[in-house]
Amino acid sequence: MDLRGLQLVHLLAKSIRRAAATNWCSVTVAKTFPGTDQLWPRDRAREHCAAVL
Repeated sequence: MDLRGLQLVHLLAKSIRRAAATNWCSVTVAKTFPGTDQLWPRDRAREHCAAVL
């Protein structure tokens, strides 16, 4: 989720509050990073490339 988008943050907060009020689920927030094999896009031949136009 892009936390720079204020509307998305409000939507996430609303969902968490609603779930917490009903004891329906728990929420865990974690930051993840792509693996080194996922840093560059791939072309149709599945080769790494610097840009996709």
